[in-house]
Order: sequence, then structure tokens, then C-alpha cells
Amino acid sequence: KLINIQYPSIGFSTNKIAAFKPHVAFILAKLVGLKTSITLHEFSSLSKRAQYFLKIFKLADYIIFTTQYEKNIGEKTLFNSAKTRLIPIASNIPSCQKKEKKFDLVHFGIISKGKGIEEFIWIIKELNKKNIKFRSALIGYVPGADNSYANLIIEQCTEQKCELLLNKSAAEISNLLAETDMAILPYPDGISERRGTALAAMINRVLVFSLRGQFSSEFENIAVLGNDKNDLLSKVLYYINNTDSFAKINDSAYEYSEKRNWQSIAQLYIGLINNDSNK
Repeated sequence: KLINIQYPSIGFSTNKIAAFKPHVAFILAKLVGLKTSITLHEFSSLSKRAQYFLKIFKLADYIIFTTQYEKNIGEKTLFNSAKTRLIPIASNIPSCQKKEKKFDLVHFGIISKGKGIEEFIWIIKELNKKNIKFRSALIGYVPGADNSYANLIIEQCTEQKCELLLNKSAAEISNLLAETDMAILPYPDGISERRGTALAAMINRVLVFSLRGQFSSEFENIAVLGNDKNDLLSKVLYYINNTDSFAKINDSAYEYSEKRNWQSIAQLYIGLINNDSNK
């Protein structure tokens, strides 16, 4: 048997107990003789202190990274390449049949720093200044830890008449996306394959607007990319007046996201189990 442990867990950065739940699970698995695999998310963005506490995971049978870049960094700094594997992420938001449009643009995901929410609100503010008629929403999950940042974001959204749809289930989010035209997801480091929210938008045929980054090349033809927030705003304004011109991008994005569903990802994890049982 092979157990998989995901690291980090939600709230790990603000809750010391949550930070070590994966470590406890790993130790217990080892004590009862289970094979172990650890999926490390955003390894390169973890602090040196957090990376230090990952040393115990060197005892795992497999170390899984979700992007080639993260895998390369992990092998250079901490882990034996013989144990590392690459398995991309998928979105936990299911696909839903497209419905009549309710929202022109949304941002969704965990309400925390580093998600580009401030840029999303800035774009809404600029559209309001231009007296453009549109309907927007922030579909967000509020972490259970310190809510001061979330409260600030909620206040700013309210000021801009951006609808707040908080702590919805995956099925509810899927339905909301099915009623949405554009997803404004200006990740500070640029869109990349590790961004599950972008995949969720694409699988629900929502056109993704984001920023270019170091690992954005494969998204040039499946998302609308800007070099900065001003450039992104100009792309949004162009889309509002030329919606049909982006149909090909939307179709390509849907095809891309379909290949990265949980069924295919699960098969890669099952492959680890089969490989281990054949040794």
C-alpha cells in the first residue's frame, strides 16, 4: 500500500499546528510500515525555514512535484532525483454546462495575499471610472486563520459594487463559472501550470485574463495575457467590444484543461502504486 501526503496544507503559514499535520501523518505511516509519497506544492516559494522541516520527507519512497521547474529546484536543493516524480495538478472544480451569462468578470480562489486580488479590484475600479456597464463577483474562500486581509478585500469589493460569493462548494463554484464570461486572475508571478484556478476557469469555458511570467509560454494561445495590470486592463476593454474574436482561445483553453482532469492525474498516482507493487 502507498499513502500520499499533500504539503503544504491550507492555513499552514499562519497556523503552527496545521503546518506539521503532514509531518505527523508521514511519521505515523512510517511507523505502521506503509509506503509513502509526498506531493510538494510550490516548493520554491517556501521559506528556508519551511524547507528545513521538509528534510524528514527525504525518507519517503517518492517525492512528487507539480511542475518541472519545482522538480528541478527540489533536486538541486534537497531531494534525490531517483525518488522524484512529476505529476501536474488538476482542478477540484468540475466542469459544468455553460449557462446564460450572469457575470462579466470574476476572480475566485482563496482570499489571501499573492493571488492578484488587488489587481482584480483595481481593474474593476478602472472600469467603473469609465462608466462601463458590467457585473463582477469575487468568488472566494476565506481561510480560518487571520481574516484581517480578507476583511480588507471584502470592504474594497463592496466599495466597487463587486458581488461577494464566499465559501461556496466546488459544485456551486462550477455553476457560477458556467454563468461567467471572464476570469481575471493576475497572479503576481504570472500564470503557470501550477495555477488550479486557471484550469477551473478553462474547463468551464471562462476566458482567462492573466499576467505573463517566467513560466507562461504555454498559455500564450489559451489565455489573454498582459505584461502588467495596465496592459491587462486594455485587453479586458478590447474583449468587451470584441467578444467573438477570442472564441478560438477559449476553445483551445478548454481542450488544454480537459487533458488535465483528475481522472488522468489519478492514473499517474495509481501508476506509482503499480510500479511499487511490481518491485
